[in-house]
Amino acid sequence: PRFANLGDDDLDLIGGGTALQWKDDHDGAWRYGSDAVYPFSRQGPRDSPISQKGQQPKVSSFDGIDTMVQALLNTSHFRSLERLVVVGHSAGGQLVQRWALLTPFWENVAHGRNLPSKRMHAIVANPSSYCYLIPERWANNTWQIPGNDARRNCPDYNKWKWGLDPLPSSNKEYGVRYVNEAMHRLDYNLTKLKYRFLLERTHVVYMIGAQDRCNVSQPDGWCKSHGLETTCGDELQGRMRLERHNVYYESLGRTLSSSLMNNSGIHRPQLAHKSLKIAKVGHDHSLMFHSPQGMHAIFGKPTVKEDTE
Repeated sequence: PRFANLGDDDLDLIGGGTALQWKDDHDGAWRYGSDAVYPFSRQGPRDSPISQKGQQPKVSSFDGIDTMVQALLNTSHFRSLERLVVVGHSAGGQLVQRWALLTPFWENVAHGRNLPSKRMHAIVANPSSYCYLIPERWANNTWQIPGNDARRNCPDYNKWKWGLDPLPSSNKEYGVRYVNEAMHRLDYNLTKLKYRFLLERTHVVYMIGAQDRCNVSQPDGWCKSHGLETTCGDELQGRMRLERHNVYYESLGRTLSSSLMNNSGIHRPQLAHKSLKIAKVGHDHSLMFHSPQGMHAIFGKPTVKEDTE
């Protein structure tokens, strides 16, 4: 799908109507699951959910992915469907990682509803940042809660979009409707969320280009990051996408080995997620997805031994 920002051009729809648009900022960006902010009117957009007051359409970017997945899981329409893959690169990778964390569809397929879960996959490629499951960050060669100065300069470092801390004013409010509803379904139980995401038959692959090492947001000679995000919350995850990928993936193992996860009753739980490093590729979706590893991740075809240079 295309998620348009306010001010984007060429938004005519084939069937008529007006495309939904999002604010491109921390609070309203589609890659974080926020609701669209346009169009809205007292009647609301045609065939779109809208609040009773007609203030704003209640359509999250994650709702859009859920709607597509739900349509594809209709076995009466797609009887031969064997593999369903949600793929995102860069900002799209940010969306897929956060959507995969919160969507209820892993539960639906894990309990035998519609498609078997082993055939549903999420692929996260070269994102600028991730939503962490723990408050610690990697710094000075160890995992630690950021120090007082870092937290003072970046108080939101572990709030949604970068983490799962609720807003200071409430222990049940995350600032994004879809996130609030997802946490409500889980009784605001972070352990249950972590268990479902890491252990309960979810299939997530994190892909990174081994040359996606640019650490500036704007082109600088050889360094073309294509919009690397460099706020304090992003920087606490690493200097560039390659480092952020490596550290985040390690954090999943740390989450899995924590005392909370050990209380799940599973002896030596194994992380179902995978990391793929694509040699000689930078921030380029075409080269990422046309690599043997990318083709295997998407289509389930045999792959070659992974390079790491």
